[in-house]
Amino acid sequence: MPMKASIAAWGALLDACRRHGNVEVAKLSAFKLLDLDPEDSGIYSLLANICAHERRWGDVRMVRSMMRERGVKKTPGCSLIEVEGKFYEFLVADGSHPQSEEIYRVLNEIFLLSKLEDSVPDTAQFMNLNAYCDAFLTN
Repeated sequence: MPMKASIAAWGALLDACRRHGNVEVAKLSAFKLLDLDPEDSGIYSLLANICAHERRWGDVRMVRSMMRERGVKKTPGCSLIEVEGKFYEFLVADGSHPQSEEIYRVLNEIFLLSKLEDSVPDTAQFMNLNAYCDAFLTN
């Protein structure tokens, strides 16, 4: 007996498209997911990042436009670390942490040192990681 594809199945297909750069199937699976959950910002973000990675800028604009038209806001990225048994949560561009000034200073120093060592990372890897985290955290 044929079964209707679940959110998990469409999500797995979308992730496979991310890994293999298949924009057309990514669009199909993302639109199926959006039919099931039209307010999930992670789906839009992941699709836009897949399109951007393949340099499909018109598709990126289309996805961002859909988000605006539907009033969908991207969920801010979040990191959580544990230091000496205490947990710290950071949101993208959030300056509310009491030591945020020092944290950004240290991050800038690390960035400058990496430039001196000529070891600036491939930012495409971070874009893909960000897209995956967005999709995972919003589900």
